Amino acid sequence: MRPKRRLPPLTTRRHQVPEIRQHHKHVWAQVLLSLEEEYRQPRLQTLQLALIVISSRPPVNTGQNTIAMARVLGAAQLLGLHIDPSSWRLPQWERSLRKRIWWSLVVHDKFRALLYGRPSKYESFLIARIKLSLTHQC
Repeated sequence: MRPKRRLPPLTTRRHQVPEIRQHHKHVWAQVLLSLEEEYRQPRLQTLQLALIVISSRPPVNTGQNTIAMARVLGAAQLLGLHIDPSSWRLPQWERSLRKRIWWSLVVHDKFRALLYGRPSKYESFLIARIKLSLTHQC
């Protein structure tokens, strides 16, 4: 039996693999363009994509990250995520998804406020209205 060959990691703390680095800028630009298109008619998927982008964006430009966070929070309010959907006539999976996206946005907003010393975009009275269960049934 031959020994398993280990592949080099794609990224390390100090550098990235040069073959991937040249494509990274192009791919990132495409992601941002697709998110821009999504904001024209936001959906729950738009907010999920925005969370991925905000979470993976490098913290070099904190001002741009703050603007992106405010934009996604505004889109969430347009979709009514700040309102408790428990009594709505929606499928259970969608009510649960709406709550989870809302709380993910709140956590991101509060953490960024703490990390960068900027005010949070939400007051506590908006946050307390929606309760998230830790079980699968929200």
